[in-house]
Amino acid sequence: MLLRRAPALAAATAAPVRSLHSTRIVRAGASSSSAADEEYPSENFGAPIWRYAFLGAIATFGLYRISTLHADPHPSRASSSGRSAPGNESEDNFHDDDAKPWLTRYIEHWTTSPSVWKERNARHLELVKEKAEERLLFQDAERPPVHRLRYTQ
Repeated sequence: MLLRRAPALAAATAAPVRSLHSTRIVRAGASSSSAADEEYPSENFGAPIWRYAFLGAIATFGLYRISTLHADPHPSRASSSGRSAPGNESEDNFHDDDAKPWLTRYIEHWTTSPSVWKERNARHLELVKEKAEERLLFQDAERPPVHRLRYTQ
């Protein structure tokens, strides 16, 4: 009985082995590896960020040169740098605001004047002094001594 079943048993065990082996081959063939196909972009200075930075620098330089075209061609002779020294602004008082470059006038128009900053700083200094005095007052404060009495009647 065992001999009769031996060929059937061998066929039954061979079939699953063959099917496992064949599925392994199919699975291995179906997978793909992308490790060899990776290509990185070339890293050079031709990237758009560098191109835009270079063009921006050229545009900024051109804007600066254009803004100084209408500046006073004869600056103050009070110093070698062309600007008067502090306390020697007599020649600079004759210059009007139209002689300044348009970019300088635009920036001065939108910035806060120095007098406003001086007022703000003075007010801030007063508030800080008040806070410091309050802090010292509370820091040095002590509770009054308490005398506890026993058997008060």
